[in-house]
Amino acid sequence: REKCEQVGTLFVPLVLETVGGWGIESEPIIRRICKALADVERIDIPSAARMVRTQMSFATQRAMAEGFMLRNNANGQSIV
Repeated sequence: REKCEQVGTLFVPLVLETVGGWGIESEPIIRRICKALADVERIDIPSAARMVRTQMSFATQRAMAEGFMLRNNANGQSIV
């Protein structure tokens, strides 16, 4: 948070659910991200929204899989 404030960037903690749940509190920041992407990429907002939600979902699932593999490997369990 402090690093963001130092460079004038907004820090917003956001909790994501991998199986599709998006809290109502997340909608304003997601809309803001989608609008920024649409402006930069010169695409319509619905297309930007699909891209953002897809990438956020993939990133969350990937992080969970990496955490699972690290935990199981650290315990000496086979991950295959």
